[in-house]
Amino acid sequence: MSYKVIQAFTDSNSNSADDNGNLHVYRVNDTYPFQPYSGAATKERLAQLLNSTGPNDNFNNPVIVEVDDKDG
Repeated sequence: MSYKVIQAFTDSNSNSADDNGNLHVYRVNDTYPFQPYSGAATKERLAQLLNSTGPNDNFNNPVIVEVDDKDG
């Protein structure tokens, strides 16, 4: 399984940061995670991002959706 971004968000995981320390910004239709990094695909993190009420108080809906790899 893989995940597609359905609502733009900035990843709060410091492991997603670039060489300048800028956290990765996900845009609608991006693949999550954009690259493998520590903590990106833990069961807890995926549950948070898939949560029907959003990952935090800034969101009211999930920010990613699970997609079947064979569907693209």
